[in-house]
Amino acid sequence: MYNNGADGYQGNYNLVFVPGTTNEYLFSTRSAGICHVKDGKIVNVYYFDNMPRDNKYKASIEFDSKGNLFAVQSYQTKEHPVMILPKEKLANPAQVTTESWITPAVAGLEIEAFKRSSFVIAKKSDVKVYSSGKDKAPIVVWDDNGNIKNLAPKVKSFSKLTDQDGGDFEWVHARCMASDLDGTIWLGTNIGLITFNPTEAFGSSFHGKRIKVPRNDGTDLADYLLDGIQINCITVDGGGRKWIGTDSEGLFLVSADGTSVLKSFNTSNSPIVSDCIYSVCCNTTNNSVYVVTSRGVMEYFTDVVPPSEDYSTVHVYPNPVRPENGSLVTIAGLMENSLVKIADSAGNVIKQFKSEGGICTWDCCNDAGDRISTGVYYVIASQNEGGNGSSVVSKFVVIK
Repeated sequence: MYNNGADGYQGNYNLVFVPGTTNEYLFSTRSAGICHVKDGKIVNVYYFDNMPRDNKYKASIEFDSKGNLFAVQSYQTKEHPVMILPKEKLANPAQVTTESWITPAVAGLEIEAFKRSSFVIAKKSDVKVYSSGKDKAPIVVWDDNGNIKNLAPKVKSFSKLTDQDGGDFEWVHARCMASDLDGTIWLGTNIGLITFNPTEAFGSSFHGKRIKVPRNDGTDLADYLLDGIQINCITVDGGGRKWIGTDSEGLFLVSADGTSVLKSFNTSNSPIVSDCIYSVCCNTTNNSVYVVTSRGVMEYFTDVVPPSEDYSTVHVYPNPVRPENGSLVTIAGLMENSLVKIADSAGNVIKQFKSEGGICTWDCCNDAGDRISTGVYYVIASQNEGGNGSSVVSKFVVIK
């Protein structure tokens, strides 16, 4: 914990890695600036003397798709609630000065900030969304068209939304948000999970969607996902699934579209040490999920890893495979939504499926459900049905 000599209790928030690195990150503190760490050492702290802030309290931070650092601090109602440190300036942290930052005018941020404030930049579009987390605080959406020097971006503010059924709804606390892989924003509130497309916020048809989970009781009825439960944190894993931490009900894993609860973890059914989840974060290099609770940090290993950018690291394990021992074949290092085919030594495709994130598993059964026999088999992975795009072939042996 870093406190820069500040008085009182100090907390650390919003840890973000510098894009393209595994050893360089920044985090915001409750009232002691933004700490920049590289190779385990603090290389600078961005505070009153080297950034245009006029209040000591927490700034929410995030990187855009070009590697520019955004810091939002809505306590700063006078001049600079949004501060942007360009990528080229961030590369030399010791040389950062107040003049290094760009300060666009974003109307609607004249609201009192809170330690639960959340800020996200939507993937693909780079549209920005912010909530202070205070009681009945609005969500503010702005679009600078990806140009950090656009000092007067388009801005919209919303204290309530219309849902997919045409009904209006409001929240008391909107404490967290995350961008899906396609740029959809997932907003965590006290009335459950809400999604919206931020690029539509500037049009007349803009609306939110309250996620519904079918009851599966023979009726067409459904319930709003986590309605009445305060959501504290959300993250998206390599398969597009959502990990949702709550204030009193533990941790939930839901499907990519949010309509199915895949798993839940609480003190009654798992080793998790607290039902109050402060933060959840998916490791970008493997299949682990870090869960920060009111009583400590835990790590959970899931069945999904982030997709690879190419097929250069594809591997199959175990190899050889002994199905009589109940072994599953795991194919890792795949690209997003890969079409995976299993072929025998004669080239006959005996099974095919889609990857989830960068990994998939196979139970050594063919399409008919029969266990395969001893022999050499091939994994053929591609990004299209014909296999004529980016593709890879890997070999493994089955021994019975």
